[in-house]
Amino acid sequence: MIHHITAICSSAQESARFYTRVLDLRLVKLTVNQDDLGTYHIYFGDRTGSPGTVLTFFQWSDLPKGELGIGMVSKVAFKIPLGSMKFWEKHLITNGIRISKNVKFGRKVIAFADPDGLSLELVEEGDGGDWAKNLEEQYAINGFYGATLLVADYEDTAKLLTKHLGYVHIKSEDNIHRYFSSETIIDIEEGSKIENGNYGLGSVHHIAFRTENLETQMALRERLKKEGFSLTPSIDRFYFRSVYFREPGGILFELATDGPGFTADEDVEELGSKLVLPPKFEEQREKIEKLLPKFDFSISSPPYMRYFAKQSPFSNYSKKGNYQEYLRDIKKIYSQLKEIMKKDSTTVVEISNTFGKNHPMTPLAWDVARELSKIFYLEREIIYCFKEDKIEQNLPNHSYCLIFKNK
Repeated sequence: MIHHITAICSSAQESARFYTRVLDLRLVKLTVNQDDLGTYHIYFGDRTGSPGTVLTFFQWSDLPKGELGIGMVSKVAFKIPLGSMKFWEKHLITNGIRISKNVKFGRKVIAFADPDGLSLELVEEGDGGDWAKNLEEQYAINGFYGATLLVADYEDTAKLLTKHLGYVHIKSEDNIHRYFSSETIIDIEEGSKIENGNYGLGSVHHIAFRTENLETQMALRERLKKEGFSLTPSIDRFYFRSVYFREPGGILFELATDGPGFTADEDVEELGSKLVLPPKFEEQREKIEKLLPKFDFSISSPPYMRYFAKQSPFSNYSKKGNYQEYLRDIKKIYSQLKEIMKKDSTTVVEISNTFGKNHPMTPLAWDVARELSKIFYLEREIIYCFKEDKIEQNLPNHSYCLIFKNK
């Protein structure tokens, strides 16, 4: 079974905006790449970051965009609850995400990409997950459905999966061969005429498979060593132990233990609320923090801002006045409101647009959310479309709602 998948992003902040606000995954852990301490390592998953739910990212902003090819994980698929396909189609489109729909092995699939171009899929399977902050529970993602490996010759990779990692072959369609093990799918796509890929932004760095504990990990490591694989020692990553090796198709595999888990240094309620460092790096905290770009935990602003033309937000709303003064006035008004609000009560800020695609409201909503998050807790962001039969990627005819709680 898949333990976690790690990819490469340009911005931990932008990834947090997308995965927490659009896909509604939990920010489970913000830490550093233990082999590159000036790099964020950010984890998203279910409520506790259970094995089989966690997608992680290294922030390597200076890399070029990755080029998909042989020897790479080409797609990452999540499970969505049965009956939620229509909801997710609408949800992604109204959030400015371009989607396509197809069928694989008789199952309907929604395909799309994250802000860096990582190929993602949603497939209906089972019930909803245990973490739902911005969406209703019946729509919550519930871990990985699987992943697609792109290799030149599938047979040796398939042998590794079936002989050592507990997978069984289910079915083949054309050049794609499907394998299953304990709730997750691995599709091996054979692409003998495709060139080798190049890692970069939007690429999967490695895929990790579960081992129950150190004992089972070392036993599997020994068996793979006897088969001729070159493996690293078991490395203590604090949240789990890791062994790395290249599978025959060239993809970096990891064997990861289930424990200790992400509550080793944070309570469940506090997961993802601050930058944490494994104890062996804690004495270097001051130096490490100076190397890292600022990360704002208070708000995960809408990621779809990147899809709109970059222009002065003020140009969309008025031809005179001072935009920054306008934002300060909004903050002043809501500061006065806060004084009379009861604790844990909510207030809704609605920003509406009926002018069409040339007047997007999201730039204003983004700025209002940032300012009001200084005095309230941003609990939820919702976009409504007035003409549901005309939902488009550029979000005309929409209302943007920000729901704040007084804490």
